[in-house]
Amino acid sequence: MITKKQQREGREKAARLMREAGVVFQEQELEKLEVADFGLSRLETEGAQIFSLFDTKRLAARVITLFPYQTEPEHWHEPEDTGKEETFRVIAGTLLLYVDGEDTLSRGKIPEESRAYYTCRHELVLGPGDTVTLEPGKKHWFQAGEEPVVFYSMSTTASDARDPFTDPHIVRVTQITE
Repeated sequence: MITKKQQREGREKAARLMREAGVVFQEQELEKLEVADFGLSRLETEGAQIFSLFDTKRLAARVITLFPYQTEPEHWHEPEDTGKEETFRVIAGTLLLYVDGEDTLSRGKIPEESRAYYTCRHELVLGPGDTVTLEPGKKHWFQAGEEPVVFYSMSTTASDARDPFTDPHIVRVTQITE
C-alpha cells in the first residue's frame, strides 16, 4: 500500500528519468505510469515504476524505471500456451538481473525483509544498449544499481496480473491510500 503522495512523487521522478533517457511520451500519459509496491509497502526497496507503451493480446512493451537499489521481486511467467517470452533492453543506468544458476551475486542487495524469497543468485550486469531475452517459465528478479535504471521490457504476451511470485505476500495490484 502506498499513499497518493508516494504515487505522485514516484511518477514525477520516473517521468523525469525517462525524459532524460530519451523516452518520449505525452504529458497526459503520466496517469498510466504505474507505481507498484507489490503489496509490500516498501516501495523504496521492493517496487517499480512501470509505463505501458502498448498492451495487446499478443504483444506488450513497457518502460520500467527503478530507483537506486529498488527491486522488482522474484517471479516468473507461466509457460501457458506459447508462454511469455520477455526481452529487456537497457536505455540508461545499470540493470542487475538475477536468474537461476551459479551464485555470482556481488553488486546487488537482496531486500533483508524478503531474503528468503530471492532464490536466483546468478547476476547479469546490463548497461545501456545491452539486451537479454528470458524464456517462458524462467524465474528472475531485477534491481537498479547505485544509479537509477530505465529499460524496455518487451514481451510476447502480457499476463502480469497472473505472474507468480516466490514471495506469497505479493499483491500485484497496488492499493493507494490518502
